[in-house]
Amino acid sequence: MISTPTSNRRHPANSSPANHPNNPSLKPAAVVHPAHRLQGNQLEAALRKTGRKQLEKVGVTVEGRVVIMEGRVDSYVLKQIAQETLRPHLRGMTLRNRLVVSS
Repeated sequence: MISTPTSNRRHPANSSPANHPNNPSLKPAAVVHPAHRLQGNQLEAALRKTGRKQLEKVGVTVEGRVVIMEGRVDSYVLKQIAQETLRPHLRGMTLRNRLVVSS
């Protein structure tokens, strides 16, 4: 009988799908680069300057070359105003408008 060293044996707990390296729950949270945080804050400031109270609550994050708007607004008009307010500041980046319209 051939003996396998214990260091080469797989422990059953380590071979489960939950412990697999490709499991999305094990992926580290996205780290927001300080420059992206600053840029997100500047874009949120642009929304505040519109004078629309609901747009003050819209969250803006920058992930690489993508700007993401998230939050809730009461109308499609406000959703469009938010989008068009940020458009001049994008400088070649992509905008993901994830605003939800709910009354």
